[in-house]
Amino acid sequence: MKLQVQEQSVRVRVTEAELQDLLSGSALRLNLSFGGQDLLALEVAAGHETSLQPGAVWRLRLSDMALRDYAETLPRRDALVVGLTGSGGESLRLEFDVDVRDSVKVRGARKGGTG
Repeated sequence: MKLQVQEQSVRVRVTEAELQDLLSGSALRLNLSFGGQDLLALEVAAGHETSLQPGAVWRLRLSDMALRDYAETLPRRDALVVGLTGSGGESLRLEFDVDVRDSVKVRGARKGGTG
């Protein structure tokens, strides 16, 4: 799993194998540590609806239905995009995608292109 963070935007990219783990109910975890200290931890799982809970471990839940709908359209270049609004009214753009090269390897090319 790869994580890209920009101002008010988070992008999570996974492989086909990691997507299958999510669809089967398993959670993915990314840990970044340095000098013996945890800098960042992210847990991604499927759930009832899409949400992000910050904390010592960021907990990202992706709507199981949206995730399955997205998976049916792979391979594709564009991401599943969700806008999240925090309790203070701030907004965050969340992008979730499956590496298109890995997806083509696993699924073969989609008729009409890859997104």
